Amino acid sequence: MAVESFLNPMIVEQLRSHEFLAGLDERHLETLASFTHQEVIDAGDNIFHAGEMAEHCYLISEGYIALEVYDP
Repeated sequence: MAVESFLNPMIVEQLRSHEFLAGLDERHLETLASFTHQEVIDAGDNIFHAGEMAEHCYLISEGYIALEVYDP
């Protein structure tokens, strides 16, 4: 698979330095970066709710998240 030339080098570097992706080779990092975008989530915002179909994969680069599980 050829990776497009419009890759954002900052995104490639962020992916390369993230511990979750440690050891991923450059070709795979660039492929992942080719369909990655940065998003800022404000404190208190929900990114998904239980039972919803997964539409995105989030890789946290800064800050914290809370996962709340309700067990009635």
